[in-house]
Amino acid sequence: MAKSEVLTIPNGLSLSRIVLLPLLYFFAWEDMRVSFTIAYALVGSTDFFDGLAARKLNQKTAFGKALDSIADLPFYISSAYFLNHLYPEIGR
Repeated sequence: MAKSEVLTIPNGLSLSRIVLLPLLYFFAWEDMRVSFTIAYALVGSTDFFDGLAARKLNQKTAFGKALDSIADLPFYISSAYFLNHLYPEIGR
């Protein structure tokens, strides 16, 4: 795999979703709802923008597709935890 296929803007966005997930857990554990909401919106938006960037910049790769899926899984599974932890009344 060529270095140019790995070091792309879309892959950086997908990777940021993985790297920033612990920050979301910290905000949730500390009950920092405003910080959590802002960070969640920013981190979550990378899922939209990585695909958009891949198409617009013609940087679609098999590696990028796999990395996006790897980033999506923990983020969206964690979303259920975040919702239940920060807003348990919704889960009832």
